Amino acid sequence: MPEHLRSCSKRFPDTVAEAVTSQLKIPTIGIGAGSHCDGQVLVSYDVLGLFDTFAPPFAKQYAQLGQVIVRAAKDYANDVREGLFPKSTLKQTSDLAGSRVIPSLNDRAFEELKGARVPVR
Repeated sequence: MPEHLRSCSKRFPDTVAEAVTSQLKIPTIGIGAGSHCDGQVLVSYDVLGLFDTFAPPFAKQYAQLGQVIVRAAKDYANDVREGLFPKSTLKQTSDLAGSRVIPSLNDRAFEELKGARVPVR
């Protein structure tokens, strides 16, 4: 493991974070420093699982999007090589022009709010 990643994997002891936070009058923000800090920073790459070779011990991966992205890129490249994508964009554009393929979340929200009264201050 590269040295800059090795140092990242060392956790700040909870007791140190607790002592520092209790002595300061300003908020403390921790990166793997435990629950005694006033706030936490988690790197989106770690939380989303974009790295397959390294994850800090204090970060919880909620997904393995790196695998999904690599698979999507390979599928796309394969479709291009095999001539499956792109097809004639003229037909695709005309098919989509007159119809709603996926209803917009904003459209649904607008329909729900139609006629609602907003208080004026």
